[in-house]
Amino acid sequence: MLLAVLLAMHWAYALLGLVCCIVLGVLTLLGDCMLRSQTRAAAVASALATASASNAMRAAEPVLAMGMLPALARRWAAEERDAAAGGGRALLRARAVLAVTRGLRLAMTGAMVALGLVLVLGGSATAGSMIAGNMIMARLLMPFEAFASTYRQWIEASASWRRVRTALAATAPVRATEPLPCTHGRLVVERLVHVLPGSDRPVLRGVSFSVEPGEILGIIGPSGAGKSTLLRLLAGMAEPTGGGAYLDGHSTFLWERSDFARHVGYVPQSVALADATVAENIAGLEKPDLAEVLRIARRVGLHEAVQAMPHGYATRVAGFALSAGQRQRLALARALYRRPKLLLLDEPSAFLDDAGEAMLVGLLRGCRAGGTSAVVVTHRPKIIAPADNLLLLSEGLVDRLGPRESVLRAVHGPAVRLVRAPPQAQAAS
Repeated sequence: MLLAVLLAMHWAYALLGLVCCIVLGVLTLLGDCMLRSQTRAAAVASALATASASNAMRAAEPVLAMGMLPALARRWAAEERDAAAGGGRALLRARAVLAVTRGLRLAMTGAMVALGLVLVLGGSATAGSMIAGNMIMARLLMPFEAFASTYRQWIEASASWRRVRTALAATAPVRATEPLPCTHGRLVVERLVHVLPGSDRPVLRGVSFSVEPGEILGIIGPSGAGKSTLLRLLAGMAEPTGGGAYLDGHSTFLWERSDFARHVGYVPQSVALADATVAENIAGLEKPDLAEVLRIARRVGLHEAVQAMPHGYATRVAGFALSAGQRQRLALARALYRRPKLLLLDEPSAFLDDAGEAMLVGLLRGCRAGGTSAVVVTHRPKIIAPADNLLLLSEGLVDRLGPRESVLRAVHGPAVRLVRAPPQAQAAS
C-alpha cells in the first residue's frame, strides 16, 4: 500500500522504496542464518542447566550427605556459563544486525530526501511530495527495524512453535474413553518387546506368560534384566514396541487410566504421595470411604502409625515426616483400596522390616484366597514364598518360567542337608 502511494507521487520514489525493502529483507535473511543456530544452542544449554538444578533439588539429601554439593555447584556453574556465553554471543550478533538495520534505515530515509530534492530541482515533483515521501519511507522501513530489535524472541517463538507442531503431529495412540469390563482379572502377555527411545537395543525381547485369577507370579533376575520395565508395561505406563499385555482381553496400555485404576493396583519402586491427607492418599485422591480406609490401613499395618499422627487420617502427608517404610505401606494401601483384580508390585518390601515383610506375605496369601492375582518383582526370598510360579528374567528374555520350587532348584541347585554321623561311625573313625 505504501509503495502504491509512492508510485502515485513519482515512480522514482516507489523504485527507491522497493530497493530499500529488498536490501533490508536480504539483511533479515542473513541475520536469520547468523543467529538461529546460536540462539538454539544457547536455549538447549540453558535447559540442561535448569534440568541439572532440578535433579539436584530432588536428590538434596544424598547430595548433602555425600559431600557432593561443591562439585555439583561447580558443574551447574559451568553449564550456566556455557548457556550465558552462548546467549551473550547470540545477543551480540542480534545487536549487530539491529545496528546495521538501523543505520541502513537512516541512510535510506536520507536517500529519499536526496531523491526528492533532485526531483524538486528538476521540476518533476513538488516540495510537498519530498516531505511526504520521506515520511512514507520511514513508515515503510520501520517494521524491519522492529523485527531486528526482537529477533531473538522471534527465533525462540519459532522454535517453540515447531516443537508444539511436532508434538501435535505425532501419532499418539488413542486410549479407550469408555469403561471396559474386567470380570476375571486374567493377565496375558504375548511376545512383549520394548525399546527405549533413542536406543537400538531392546530392554524386553519377546516376553510371554499368563497369570490366572488368584495366581501369584514372582519375577526375579539380576539388576538391569528389565523387571521394572516389564511391570511398567503391564501397568500401561509405556507403549510396547511390539506385542502387548492384555487384562481380560483388553490392552493395558490403551485402557482409559481412571477406569484401569479400578481394576489394577500398582506400587512402583519410587513411591510418590500427593500433598493431601492420609485418607485421601489411600483413596487415590477421591472422596475417601472412611470404613474402607480404616480396613485397608489395618490390613497393611498402618493404622497405629496413623493414629499417632497429629490429626490422624486427616494429617497432610506433606506436612508430616513419614518414614520410608510408612510411605511404602501407604502405597500398598492405595493399591488395595479399590479391591483390584490384579496387583503389580515392584520391590514392595524394599523399605519394610521383618514385621513388614511378614505383613506383605500374609497380604499376598490373602489376595490369592480372595481371587486377586499379583505380579511381584522382588529380590527378597521371603516375598516369593507365596508365589505359585516364578519368572526368571535375564537380559530382557524369559530364562525360566514355572512352579516356584522347580525354578528355584534350577537356579540354585538342590539344597544340601548336613547330617551328623551316628556315634558308631564317629568311634570307627
